[in-house]
Amino acid sequence: MHVEKNVCDILIGTLLNIQGKTKDGVNARLDLVEMKIREDLAPREVVGLKSHDCHILMQQLLPVAIRGILPKNVRQTITHLCAFFSSICSKVIDPLKLDELQAEIVIIMCQL
Repeated sequence: MHVEKNVCDILIGTLLNIQGKTKDGVNARLDLVEMKIREDLAPREVVGLKSHDCHILMQQLLPVAIRGILPKNVRQTITHLCAFFSSICSKVIDPLKLDELQAEIVIIMCQL
């Protein structure tokens, strides 16, 4: 579940352009505000999510929320990632499907 939380935090941070999740830093964004350019990039405080919040977000809400927002290839990759976490977090995992899940996550990581 902790891996799922880390992936969720990074994914949501990237999709929402949350401070600390992109290459630019706080000082660079504050400089932009001071120069009165790109004020939409001003730093914002975001409260972190608990592990269970990320669990629900990744497995149930995120695939629906991104449906009409992102390009098809990005949307499908994120949806497959969410389905992967749903599969490995289920109460019962079929041992015969573990090889299939491993091959699937390799493809998903390459697509990301």
